[in-house]
Amino acid sequence: MRTARFTLDPAFTVGAVNPRLFGSFVEHLGRCVYTGVFEPGHPTADAEGLRQDVLELVRELGVTAVRYPGGNFVSGYKWEDSVGPVEDRPRRLDLAWRSTETNRFGLSEYIAFLKKIGPQAEPMMAVNLGTRGVAEALELQEYANHPSGTALSDLRAEHGDKDPFGIRLWCLGNEMDGPWQTGHKTAEEYGRVAAETARAMRQIDPDVELVACGSSGQSMETFAEWEATVLKETYDLVDHISLHAYYEPHDGDVDSFLASAVDMESFIENVVATCDHVGARLKSKKKINLSFDEWNVWYMTKTQAEVSALDWPEAPRLLEDNYSVMDAVVFGSLLIALLRHADRVTVACLAQLVNVIAPIMTEPGGPAWRQTTFFPFSQASKYGRGEVLDVRVDSPTYDTAKYGEADLLHATAVVRARRSVTVFAVNRSRTGALPLEVALSGLELTEVVEHSALADADPDARNTLAEPERVVPHPVDGTSLRDGRLTAALEPLSWNSIRCADPAPGQPPRRPGEGTGFTGTPPAAPPSSSSAPRPDPTARRSPDRTARARVLAAARVRRMPFGRTKVCGAPVRPPTYAPRFQPFRKTWTRWAPAPRSGSPSRRSPTEASIPGGTSSRNVVRYQVTPWRRSPPGSAPGTPAPTRRRRTRAGASRGAPRTARRC
Repeated sequence: MRTARFTLDPAFTVGAVNPRLFGSFVEHLGRCVYTGVFEPGHPTADAEGLRQDVLELVRELGVTAVRYPGGNFVSGYKWEDSVGPVEDRPRRLDLAWRSTETNRFGLSEYIAFLKKIGPQAEPMMAVNLGTRGVAEALELQEYANHPSGTALSDLRAEHGDKDPFGIRLWCLGNEMDGPWQTGHKTAEEYGRVAAETARAMRQIDPDVELVACGSSGQSMETFAEWEATVLKETYDLVDHISLHAYYEPHDGDVDSFLASAVDMESFIENVVATCDHVGARLKSKKKINLSFDEWNVWYMTKTQAEVSALDWPEAPRLLEDNYSVMDAVVFGSLLIALLRHADRVTVACLAQLVNVIAPIMTEPGGPAWRQTTFFPFSQASKYGRGEVLDVRVDSPTYDTAKYGEADLLHATAVVRARRSVTVFAVNRSRTGALPLEVALSGLELTEVVEHSALADADPDARNTLAEPERVVPHPVDGTSLRDGRLTAALEPLSWNSIRCADPAPGQPPRRPGEGTGFTGTPPAAPPSSSSAPRPDPTARRSPDRTARARVLAAARVRRMPFGRTKVCGAPVRPPTYAPRFQPFRKTWTRWAPAPRSGSPSRRSPTEASIPGGTSSRNVVRYQVTPWRRSPPGSAPGTPAPTRRRRTRAGASRGAPRTARRC
């Protein structure tokens, strides 16, 4: 199989990863709450009824935010039912999932659950804008966040929570575009109530972050029009707009299922374009970011029959999908899609956390275990913090029925303080290993710390109660990093995490501006023998790397694979004896037209009036030319001979020099 390739360069980044990208979701649905995170009487339960074995797995998973209480559930939710003494809380019918809600787990227990996870777990609270509105949202905010001195804040203290909950991130309803939603609204209706709710909530606390409901999927008939209408009303009042997407194979189309991230990336880019379009129409400098607060692999087609058969039970077994290796590979690819858009996707919530289409499964009164999807999420959360690098893949492709031609390789990379890089990669091929080669430009990394893969000879292999560790990540041998090139072989149908690091962690990390070019006399060229030791590149670095980036940007230099650049149409590779980063000098030339064949003197009056060329092509341009080191064997400081520039065929040597457009 042809080798897949891409280049990593810290000068070309997407954006910093927001920790909220690794959020999750707890809804009063099925066994997510009851016998999931909350099970009084379980052997591991604490005094609040929270399962300690589940808490340990949630910490290992690396969850940073938890959305609550829904979901469809929130459109019938009365927050006041979930506070106060448990014995006084009413039982309610949950219309969304045809279940009975006992309210034994409520707002106070949710905050206690987050505190037990650790300080990294942030609350993300949804308000009911389906059957309720502005007044109820304000009352909930006052109860949760106001310090004291009002009826509702004092009521919270009476209930045992003296300190405010400090909820900063709020969702203004859930999937209000969906006809299945209790209290479904048109875009105009929802935009108005969301704007009024946001305006009032900001009067209590101007620093709250608000998420407006976006489309429930890219396939919705109102998609894009819904976002545009809602944002027209709320653009200056909200910070994020939500996206929801779930994926499953349809009619046995596995090839399209494996390329599900193609749809997710398209969804993200289309919503970003819509947001920016509305911002431009409103002449606003503000950017609306994206909250992808529901995403997962979900075998949704069987859900409706399951829900319709229910007769208002408590905590029924619903949506308990058991994930295979193939599901985990698609799941990992969706994670990669989120990371590749970290500049605009600043919140994301895996739906859901426990039992319900979840990475963690439990048995009532029994153990908890990890699903196959647990491992890509935990590795991405642990090693995917930092700056996402711009990855442009050159990969073999395959054909899909839904998305056309798709790459076999789906990948991204995250750099931390230039000391380490983690490559996350998925091989979508079901039959063959995929050779991978990555060029590391501007990254002094020479050590592969770990290459971990999630794969199995049986793509349908799963973890179950009987075999909780049937599928786990395993180390991969043969991955190497030499001379700035990472090479690996990705197993068929696999999720891969490859970590590379600086072998000298004791040294202080370089500043972001370091590493442009020479300081002092250029060192002599290395010996011609390939086995000779290479000179230390750090001895030739200057403290301003940003100068190089500015010049490259001015010259419209296009990065090409493996350290090559393209300046005005000419691919250039630096000499082998040159350092990785060289200072650049700027020279300007202007374009002059070559004589036309057959009529060398035919020029328009406008062209003739401009010395040296036409008005359309007599353009001042920056031409990027690297300073070259002294030729091998010459005296130190001797400049290298300058190559003569070519002129266009037919132009005289006295005429202005010409250059092609980039």
